[in-house]
Amino acid sequence: MLKGPTWSLAHWLGLVAMIVVVWAVWLLVDAGWTRSSAVAHAGARLTILSGVFMAVQMAAEIGAGQAADASAAGRPATLIDLVEVMQVIGWPAFGMGFALLALGVTHSAPRLVSVLAAVGGVAAGLGGILVMGLHFLPAAPLFAGTNLLVPWIVWSGARAARREERVLEPSP
Repeated sequence: MLKGPTWSLAHWLGLVAMIVVVWAVWLLVDAGWTRSSAVAHAGARLTILSGVFMAVQMAAEIGAGQAADASAAGRPATLIDLVEVMQVIGWPAFGMGFALLALGVTHSAPRLVSVLAAVGGVAAGLGGILVMGLHFLPAAPLFAGTNLLVPWIVWSGARAARREERVLEPSP
């Protein structure tokens, strides 16, 4: 996969997406969306921290392609080893943070949309553990769980944009 023609582009997009998600969640916290729920606040903080961690992981993964030949030949490939460890930590943290955020901010989206986002977050977290930690490659489709985060992100963003107070204003 590291030598695939779309590998670098996909991970550049992933890096940018992580930065945008972190920024958006930060704005929601700053606007007070998580103030009334300890679960949502913990989830938002975990999403922010793990999103930054995963952005760094994406950057490392972009560079890991240079170590593909060494890894395939059985030689040490420290960047690939680092990426695997980072994914085992980062995906479960990001997925759990997002699940807590989506379920904890009850006014952000319809319950079904929030539950689907939580399921998607948990699936991506399990993908990180099973695929990268245990090298169980048939579990790779679990990473597609991140697609279930998108309806919650869009719905919450639209709801935030329609609110009376501006999301960009800090909470009192």
